[in-house]
Amino acid sequence: MEYIEVTGADVEPIKEPLEKSYIHVASNHAITSDTMYDLMRNLKDSEQEAFVFMNPDASRKSSITFKRWVAMSENFAVSMAELGVNPRDKVGVIIPNCEEVVITVGGLIHCGALPVFLTYDLKSGKDIEVKIKDTEIKVIILHIGDEAQRDLVLKLFGKVLNDECDDAMPSLQHIILITDDVLKGAIDFNDLLKETSVEKKSGILLRNANISMDDAVWIGLTSGSTGKPKYCPMPNRVIIHMARCFGLRTAHSKGTIMFNDRPMSWAGGAVSFTFALANEYTIVTIDVKQTVKNSGPETILQLIRDEKVNIALLMPYLMYDCYKHGN
Repeated sequence: MEYIEVTGADVEPIKEPLEKSYIHVASNHAITSDTMYDLMRNLKDSEQEAFVFMNPDASRKSSITFKRWVAMSENFAVSMAELGVNPRDKVGVIIPNCEEVVITVGGLIHCGALPVFLTYDLKSGKDIEVKIKDTEIKVIILHIGDEAQRDLVLKLFGKVLNDECDDAMPSLQHIILITDDVLKGAIDFNDLLKETSVEKKSGILLRNANISMDDAVWIGLTSGSTGKPKYCPMPNRVIIHMARCFGLRTAHSKGTIMFNDRPMSWAGGAVSFTFALANEYTIVTIDVKQTVKNSGPETILQLIRDEKVNIALLMPYLMYDCYKHGN
């Protein structure tokens, strides 16, 4: 075994391998072995708000408690299992910040499947084909907000909607849509939320039996410097301990209200799920399902004040605008 030679008056390198971990001494909380699924089950009776969704004018649109999140996730998980989604299967997710994306992630966690957070990097949508093929996505869940998105979905997924295999993405079997007018051949997201039996829900609970802290809970994408997709499986232990460490370093505890304006399909937005479950924060964000209107600094500051936000995770440009406006 080699040791790094370190110099400095205040540095004393170790001479022998450590016999036990010293990391726990930084906290009174023991390092957990709970997965995101375990954390979610622990909160199944909590009436605390998990997510609050705001309108662009800073008024409240809706909220979901941990209890309702778990209940709807169970129903969604049963429906996904009936579609043939198995533990470790990949499910594509193209949904803006809204209640549906929260239920989707909770449901996929319950049935042991892996959400793959996708975004349209090209107007043609051809990059989505590549990502679906690369990650062997079996089902994709999409939101359609306007006619342009509707036309794009028809163009990209026409063969699958006609119950044909698309050689560009041969693993894809089902299209689930969040929209008022569901396309022929697609599945209505709302139909997957119908109340199901206790027996079926109990069967779902067995799907996480072999999932540990070292297993991924979702897959994120980054283009990096190459311009090509890089797929980043995020293990339970990484995201959970990151959130717990953040809470300790910032002295925020259960019940903290966090505002996060980042899309939940981005790494900086997906952490909202971890902060909610690992730290029991209430996450406040703007519902952008019906609008793409950007909220200005005045609106964000009003939202932060009205919702009694303790900590805000903002886009850099928005943080700068809020800072200038506050001064």
